[in-house]
Amino acid sequence: MPGTELFGEEERKEIMDVLDTGVLFRFNHDAQRKGHWKARDLEQEVARFTGAKHALAVSSGSTAVSTMLAACGVGYGDEVIVPPFTYIATVEAVLLAGALPVFAEIDDTLCMSAEAIRKVISPKTKAVLLVHMCGAAADLAGILAVCEEHDVQLIEDSAQALGATYKGKPLG
Repeated sequence: MPGTELFGEEERKEIMDVLDTGVLFRFNHDAQRKGHWKARDLEQEVARFTGAKHALAVSSGSTAVSTMLAACGVGYGDEVIVPPFTYIATVEAVLLAGALPVFAEIDDTLCMSAEAIRKVISPKTKAVLLVHMCGAAADLAGILAVCEEHDVQLIEDSAQALGATYKGKPLG
């Protein structure tokens, strides 16, 4: 499977440290951890790397998107603007929340543009779910201006662009 060649002894040791404790969960079981806090350490490192105040490790990118939608109060009857070029989990998370995905076209960055969002935004739009694709940053300033103009929440999914920046600031 592609990517497995990237796992060396250092990665194997980190995995075995977790498995040897018998604790595979982020919370509780503190006495059994043997001093290993891999998820907490990862969260702190991601927060530091991205300049975020907090980071929370979840089981998948799909879960991350679902969590963000729930935190923004997206639910039945709402519309969420999404790109047509993304991983299927983007649309699935919107549907799981009971909302309707509305597609806005992508531009040369492979991301949605402010103009495309403006064409499909409606009074039912609760959020724009912006996916930064393939390491590329979308026109964040333009998209944020459209969201503010329409009082719509902007949710950034930068899983496919971790480490990328927009005007010197980390995405996400």
